[in-house]
Amino acid sequence: MIDRFRPKAEVQRFELYGRKRPFAASGSETSPSTNCQRCGSGCKLRDGEVGHDQLFRAIKLNPVDVMWVGLGGGIGSVLRWRIGRLVGERYKGHFPLGTFLINISGSLVIGYLSVLFNVEWHNRYGHGMVVNALVITGVLGGYTTFSSMQLDAARLAAKQHARLAAFYLLLSVATGLLAALAGAALARAKG
Repeated sequence: MIDRFRPKAEVQRFELYGRKRPFAASGSETSPSTNCQRCGSGCKLRDGEVGHDQLFRAIKLNPVDVMWVGLGGGIGSVLRWRIGRLVGERYKGHFPLGTFLINISGSLVIGYLSVLFNVEWHNRYGHGMVVNALVITGVLGGYTTFSSMQLDAARLAAKQHARLAAFYLLLSVATGLLAALAGAALARAKG
């Protein structure tokens, strides 16, 4: 009954996290053991479920890490913008060469640096490591661009270049993977 007053996307968001209708009023749908302290909506949680307050406490944001990531992201974004403009001024074909070169070079560098700095999967976002936060997550995260790759492909398809769009996507993913592997191999070879 209460769900009809909630936006559908909000109800579905909770169902995605394995919580069945946290706003439901009937006791048959939830057997509350605790209340979520964060959201203020008084959502009831069943035993073993994670509430908003626990989710926010689980995300440990160190202000210094946030600063390094933000600074690096700004630098990487400006680099992407500048290189994209330079390539765009010189290349006039249909293939989105600027975005392609940016993503491939970023993949190569991130593969190289992740091995060089021994970045583990669980700490790939830079928590507690300046080089990780500033360079890998910040600069390279701001430099490479998955969303622009998708937009480029959508624009190609809209301009009746569907085959080129598909080729571009497949080539970008395959070449990006090979570039990351090559970067990692190069770092291992340097020892």
